[in-house]
Amino acid sequence: MATSVNSTPQFTTDIWAANEAKQKADSVSGGVNPNSQLDKDAFLKLLLVELQHQDPTEPMDSAKMLEQTSQLATVEMQEKTNQVMTQLSQQMQASASLNAMSALGKMANLTNSVAKDTTSSEVNFSLYFPVDAKGGTIEIYDSLGNVIRNVSISDVKSGVNQFKWDGKNNNGEPTLPGEYLIKAKYIDASGANRETVLGQYPVEAVKFDKGVAYIKVAGEYVTMDSVREFTEPVVYSVNSDNSNSSTSKDDVVDETTKDEVAKDESNKDEVSSS
Repeated sequence: MATSVNSTPQFTTDIWAANEAKQKADSVSGGVNPNSQLDKDAFLKLLLVELQHQDPTEPMDSAKMLEQTSQLATVEMQEKTNQVMTQLSQQMQASASLNAMSALGKMANLTNSVAKDTTSSEVNFSLYFPVDAKGGTIEIYDSLGNVIRNVSISDVKSGVNQFKWDGKNNNGEPTLPGEYLIKAKYIDASGANRETVLGQYPVEAVKFDKGVAYIKVAGEYVTMDSVREFTEPVVYSVNSDNSNSSTSKDDVVDETTKDEVAKDESNKDEVSSS
């Protein structure tokens, strides 16, 4: 009795398609077979097995053979591309690490506003003072640029200082939830007028976690992409003759106009330094 031969040969492309369908089904059911992926070696072995067990009365179509050989070359090229992309990614991570280290000693400019969640909520914020402040005023602006609160400050030490806003305006009324800009206008020891804005802090440290660079500003670590701009720190020189001089790396400094410092003692306790 003659042995029956399958008249419909199964090509590698068909096996591959069935394999992909099985992978999708396994992903849906929650079980993924780690051996379900075909690499170039497995592909070539399947092709040789097909040639060995093909029906001699119905050999494989030459067009199919050419198609499968082309697919094998494509798989090998894709593997090489993946290797190159992996190496390129590692090089980019190393370059990003060097850029993060160069941020040390710079000024990081983050968002210059704080969010007030509810009408009754209070807001904690930090302001950086490059020099000691003898006296001055913290100004809080709404989204329209209107000053809704003025609070006097005095004897603030240089560095990052913590403050708390009770969430009320100058009339003692609660303000609406939203974004509020905060800045401080103050007088230094030489009597010169200065200004500092929320969100401008010196970079204190840099750390890496799973390849991601984090910088430390105002006592907290933030990602590099949360920084809008890095600038050179402005160096202030306080002279005893009340002269006002300041220099930066580019010798460009924006000087604030001399405004009268608010002395509203009734509001002094509403924004307190912690």
